[in-house]
Amino acid sequence: MNERSPVAVLGSLTSPFRPLFGKLSHFLLPAALILSFSLISSDSWARIESTLRLPEDLSTIKFSRINPESHQKRTMQSIIKNLNFSHYRKIEINDDLSERMLTEFIDALDPNRVNFFASDIKRFQSYQHTLDEAVLEGNLDPGYDIFNTHLERIIDRMIFSIHLIENEFDSINFNVEEYWINERKNLPWPETQAESDHLWRQQLKLAALSLRLADTTLTNQKLQSTLSKRYRTKLNLLLQTQNEEVFETITRVISNLYDPHTEYFSPRALDNFNINMSLSLEGIGAVLQNEDDYTKVVRLIPGGPADKSGQLHPLDKIIGVAQGKDGEIVDILGWRIEKVVDLIRGPKDSQITLEIIPAGSQTNKSKTVIITRNQVQLEDQAANSDVLELKREENNYRLGVIDIPTFYSDFQGQRSGNAEYRRASTDVAKLINKLKAKSIDGLILDLRSNGGGSLMEANQLLGLFIETGPTVQIRYANGRVELQKDLDPAVAYDGPLLVMVNRLSASASEILAGAVQDYQRGLVVGNRTFGKGTVQALRPLDRGQLKVTEAKFYRVSGASNQHQGIIPDIEMPDVIDPEDIGESALTNALPWDIIPPTRFPVLSSLQEKLPTLKTDHEKRIATDPDFIYLTERNKLAQEISKIDRISLNQITREKEIRSQKNLELKLENQRRVAKKLEPLKSYSEFEAQQSQIMADNRPDQVISEQDTVLMESGQILVDWIERQKTHVAAQN
Repeated sequence: MNERSPVAVLGSLTSPFRPLFGKLSHFLLPAALILSFSLISSDSWARIESTLRLPEDLSTIKFSRINPESHQKRTMQSIIKNLNFSHYRKIEINDDLSERMLTEFIDALDPNRVNFFASDIKRFQSYQHTLDEAVLEGNLDPGYDIFNTHLERIIDRMIFSIHLIENEFDSINFNVEEYWINERKNLPWPETQAESDHLWRQQLKLAALSLRLADTTLTNQKLQSTLSKRYRTKLNLLLQTQNEEVFETITRVISNLYDPHTEYFSPRALDNFNINMSLSLEGIGAVLQNEDDYTKVVRLIPGGPADKSGQLHPLDKIIGVAQGKDGEIVDILGWRIEKVVDLIRGPKDSQITLEIIPAGSQTNKSKTVIITRNQVQLEDQAANSDVLELKREENNYRLGVIDIPTFYSDFQGQRSGNAEYRRASTDVAKLINKLKAKSIDGLILDLRSNGGGSLMEANQLLGLFIETGPTVQIRYANGRVELQKDLDPAVAYDGPLLVMVNRLSASASEILAGAVQDYQRGLVVGNRTFGKGTVQALRPLDRGQLKVTEAKFYRVSGASNQHQGIIPDIEMPDVIDPEDIGESALTNALPWDIIPPTRFPVLSSLQEKLPTLKTDHEKRIATDPDFIYLTERNKLAQEISKIDRISLNQITREKEIRSQKNLELKLENQRRVAKKLEPLKSYSEFEAQQSQIMADNRPDQVISEQDTVLMESGQILVDWIERQKTHVAAQN
């Protein structure tokens, strides 16, 4: 099992010129481990640097086991009671669950099977049928035993690696043809010390080679020094592991057996959660999750520093962090998400350097990006609009485009009684009026990478396009179904409508898109959405709180939004693999199902026109250079994602890097030649072009000429408009 935390996600391939990802936007998912790099200055760095000074002779380090505290027994019993009473999914706590608990706990600690020994796993089997009774009784000893064993093993392995770096570094041979297996989750744990030594030597070689390839000016001495500092810092952190971290790990595994959005928040973690749900975020504006030993980016907050920089993308893996431009990079491979967040936090206007492996990298070559922390204001996430002009034979069409990054609402302004408080629905209504004054022929709502937000705003936004009717059904664990409705008969816009979505559109945006599709009020175009169709609530415990999934969203047609997401009427190419991001990629996600539909009006015969609209779309993109490029880039990205091993031979890796660069340049030049543009002469010229496009794609820029998906969506909307005209003319 990959340790995939349920999180918010964003980003889409909207520009054919970007290496893998284009427009990045917002995703709000009230889920476990939603920890943004946000707010508050912290002394985390100083703590890491100075709290514990390692002895010169690392062999003198003595491992001290961590034991549970008495209050944690009561908290565990309270968690189990709340899960059994409140969770949407009813699970019997028995031997079968005990087996799953043991397997997922081991996999959460050691997903790549490099830390434990096979003998450890054999010993843990004694807990196979007793963990269920233990958690019911609040007995944490088995969980602490497994965690302590893991901690002892990895500390020993870190000491081994540091010894190798500082005393035998010259013995590492980068000319030997050997490979590191990317995912070892189906391979056996090492049986002997020699097998373990070999795996850890390979891991060290991988880290060293990545540094070498990222900076060819590095001398062996500098490389050795850098690795020594990184590994010593990580060992330092391991030796500072706190009791609460062990308890949080155990409770996370247990709660995630119910679903990936259920999680225990300790008092410290709850502070993080409350901070991250506020409207004012200070930091780089990103959300991440653990996957195996990596820290993976899954969301950028719209208008935040990372979003504006264009340097960080979903699926990028962060492997190192440094304070400022010139600080020492700390290797964060294998770190818990909370520790990474502590390290990345910092005050406004301070800089942070991230070492990342870019999404889709075949060779694991890393690069560094520098981002200035700042505050994300509500205005940066506000809806904005523009007009897209398209020519079709003798006719000119003006299409309004409204980009809605999130379903925002100024709750503080609402509570204070401010009648003019800022919210998405009122902003969109104003934008519609401005666009109507420009005599638009149709309207596009861009919900790509919109991760949701206020359910009330989803209701209000749908109400701008229908007279009255239901918007979403909410089913609770006891079977009760609650119906959300739009009761306002006023309609802001009744013309042709198209909604754009992608894999990173989630939650409230799925509710809106699903309702537009069910009502046949407009076309839904793009990619299958995230599939986040569950509702969470915070329940207080004697210590901390439990976020628990209590309900599911259903469309007015009765189909669940959960797991499957919204399937567009017309699909577009997408670089994001549903196996990497989305509800279906999360372990133990609740399933898709259906309930009886509610009564709602069907507003058009749009479904009858879909086959013709699809045919026209497919004919158009078959010869479109930008869409051909997108398709080929997606194929390349998928091929790269399936590579299961990395060469540890420097010459081989350099050849692989050159090969990948040549493929990217070839695809770009094929596109350019087809568009009668001058081909690029080198990959460095290609990279410079990407940087310029990223700089040009400002958050306040709704329409970009490079947004191929938007341009084609406009063409689809024009197809529909023309067919409506033909239908009206035939009737007359």
